[in-house]
Amino acid sequence: MNLNVRYLEEFVTLTEKKNFLEAAECLFISQSCLSKHIKKLETEIGVELFERTTRTVVLTEFGQMLLPYARKMVSLEYEFEKNVHRKIHQDSGNIVLGSIPSMKQHAITALIAGFLNENPDMTLQTIEGDSTFVKELLTDGKCDIAFLRSESSSVKEFNSIPYMIDYLTAVLPATHPLAKADNLPFEQLRGETFLLFPEHSFINDLCIRECRNAGFEPHIAYTGNRGATLIDLVRNGAGITLMMHHSARQENDSSLAFIPVTPGIYSYISLNYAKEKPLSPQAKSFVRYVKAHKRDF
Repeated sequence: MNLNVRYLEEFVTLTEKKNFLEAAECLFISQSCLSKHIKKLETEIGVELFERTTRTVVLTEFGQMLLPYARKMVSLEYEFEKNVHRKIHQDSGNIVLGSIPSMKQHAITALIAGFLNENPDMTLQTIEGDSTFVKELLTDGKCDIAFLRSESSSVKEFNSIPYMIDYLTAVLPATHPLAKADNLPFEQLRGETFLLFPEHSFINDLCIRECRNAGFEPHIAYTGNRGATLIDLVRNGAGITLMMHHSARQENDSSLAFIPVTPGIYSYISLNYAKEKPLSPQAKSFVRYVKAHKRDF
């Protein structure tokens, strides 16, 4: 019997979701593909693993027998891949850094440049993404250290080094009726067309939550990853956007207005690493460098 570990991972996910559609969405594959893989797994073992109904799936007796072994096999493969990844980068002198996308605006690129100048024998690879994505990378051991954005000065899952405080700003056309305000309560944004970062990103979730706290559901006409695109859409009259001050302030444009929202909504950027996993010597060097230089920015 030669069981495919990827199929076992899909089997475990299906047992948790109890629904092919939800499991397929979680695994980022099609429902039909998931169904084929489960069928191949059943054929390989020679028994049915699920009792299928129109709405849900239930484990058979054989499925219940397989489940603890499948979890162990998936976990073992994950641990092996993670340790190989860590060993490769420790031996190579390479650091894998996860980071929020606005690296220049938050002087993270200046930190990296200074570190590399002082450590010419080291290399650094950066993986950028929203904090939710980068947090998963760090949790999974796919990066050594990570700059994350959160609503508190530290991230409880990790060892955190506070780096920078930022605050939420509304970006409007300079001709907008609210453009002359010193600050904007969320209540005054009712009825606006919003252009936001992607669904489930840190900023998107924060903006939707604060709109609801102000008593309205925001009308979101556009979502996208790039702050420069959001601002250009504002410039062209498509709506307004909300983003952190350090990202927004890079645009020096008299056709736009940048107004803090009230009450003040703050975010904290911190450098993070795992609590119970030892850092490579190279990653330790970067952490020490950030601790020594973070007040310069």
